[in-house]
Amino acid sequence: MVSRKKVCVIGAGISGLAAAKAFAARGHQITIVERSGDLGGVWEPARSYPEVQTQSPKDLYRYTDKAMPDSYPEMAERSAGPCLPD
Repeated sequence: MVSRKKVCVIGAGISGLAAAKAFAARGHQITIVERSGDLGGVWEPARSYPEVQTQSPKDLYRYTDKAMPDSYPEMAERSAGPCLPD
């Protein structure tokens, strides 16, 4: 059995959240450090740039146990305002 560890995950984008979830499922104590005020990486509106979108559809960013909401756009993008609804 693996002894419980304190784990720090840097970044709360899709990979950071997946890593934190995997460590937590194995009983480790998790701390996530994120420079932004929100979670989500490319899906977080403050990180989107005008006229730029991701190259991958939202289904590739989903977790096996939690799909992206239907209200999210197919591709994270921003034209004038935030790419996601409030």
